[in-house]
Formats: sequence, structure tokens, C-alpha cells
Amino acid sequence: MTQTPPNTPNPDGDKPAGDKLAKLIARAGLYSRRDAENVIRSGRVKLNNTIITIPAQRALPTDIIMVDDKPITFDATCLYLFHKPIDTLTTRSDPHNRATIFECDALRALENNDKKLLNIGRLDMSSEGLLLLTNDGALKRYLEKSDLPRRYKIRYFGRLDDRKLTQLQQGVTIDGIRYQKAILHQMPQTEGKNSWLEITIYEGKNREIRKMMEWCGGKVNRLIRLQFGNFKLDSLPKGAVSKIPNHQCKKLLPDYFKPNNVKS
Repeated sequence: MTQTPPNTPNPDGDKPAGDKLAKLIARAGLYSRRDAENVIRSGRVKLNNTIITIPAQRALPTDIIMVDDKPITFDATCLYLFHKPIDTLTTRSDPHNRATIFECDALRALENNDKKLLNIGRLDMSSEGLLLLTNDGALKRYLEKSDLPRRYKIRYFGRLDDRKLTQLQQGVTIDGIRYQKAILHQMPQTEGKNSWLEITIYEGKNREIRKMMEWCGGKVNRLIRLQFGNFKLDSLPKGAVSKIPNHQCKKLLPDYFKPNNVKS
């Protein structure tokens, strides 16, 4: 019979101790937060040998949490910078057998050392540059939902409408989709009939920059992400990966690593 134990009491008597069970499962890197909630509702999760069906049930890392009768473990949170090459998909597998980022040598080497990595957001197949990866599902969700700046360098063909460029900096609606403001910086660099532009956005909607530029009269033919929040691509070679030291992660993401969060 499915049982749901009461929330773990807090010794201070204020609110239940620990984190929501779905958040802990996500943090272990098994599922996204939403998928973890569905797994719990389906009765596949046990907390201290009791089946739990309520995602908001709280638990501590010291509790025994099992998914499909296998205990989950919490590794120290890791964050990696990866220089995504073009012509690779940001996905685990592709039904059309196209190349994916996880087939790159650097990521294969990491995962061969028992590190299952989760991509934080996506870059489409023809885009390149900085991509963040982590073993912490909760951190993945936190960064994807954040309004941290994402800075790109783009090459485009065409003449951009100055009036529309001004509107982009205030936020616009294109084909019924609302886009937040963008910060633009025209670059003197040109390649034939192509021009370059730096653009900073604060969300990650599907093909956001390409749609913005098309709306302004330009066609993007190269897109490179240079920065996500405080994390920069700098001189990281294509296809290479670099680990951010744990102490630096805590310094650069203080809201996520604040004391009342359960992190290693």
C-alpha cells in the first residue's frame, strides 16, 4: 500500500526541514525537475522504504531515497564550460544519426569517468560557442529559468531596419511571441556583404536571435555564444571542456549556493 509519511519536522519549529523530493531527485542528475515530479506521482520513488506519490514531500540528503528500487546518490555539484562546435546537436541522441555534443571526445572522456552530464539550455545545430553542462539537475533548471545575460556575436547578411533595432532594445512581440529587451552593439568588422553584431539577451527562447534579426531585415549565417551570466568562452578551443572549480561556482552563483540550499 502506498503511504505518505508526514514532512520531516524542523527542530526550530518553523517549517519542514530538507528539500522537496522532486528537487533532490533532479539534483542527483537523474531527471529534470518536471520529470522527477512525474516519476514520483507514478509511485516509482521510495523515501526510507515508503512509497511516495507527492512531489512536494520533503527529504534530507541523509534519507534513503530510491527510484525504481535503486538508491540515488549526491555527487558534489559540478559545472563545466564547453565550446560547442557547429554541426552538432545539443541532445543525447538523434533519430537521424546526426552528430551530438555528447559524441565529442572531451565529453565522452568525462562521462567515461561516471559523470552523467546535463546540458543547460541549447544551441541549435548551426550555432557554436559557450554551452554550460552540469551533473546537478536542480542547477540546470535554475540557470535555464534565470534572467542572466547571454551574450552572442553574430554575422548576418542584409540591411537592418534602424527603427526595429531600437524597438528590440525595449522588447518586442514577433509572431505572437514576446521577447525581452536586447542590448545591441554594432561591430566594424565586415566580410563581403556580411556584417557583425554583438547582442545580449536575457532568456533563451527557441531561435530567438535568428527570429529577431529576420524581423529587422537580416539573415544570421553565423552565431557564437560568448558568455552566459558570469561564465565566458574566452579562448577555450572548439570541442574542449573546462571545469569551473567548486569555490568559484559558489562565488559566481551566490543565490543558488546560499546556505539554506542543500549543496555539496
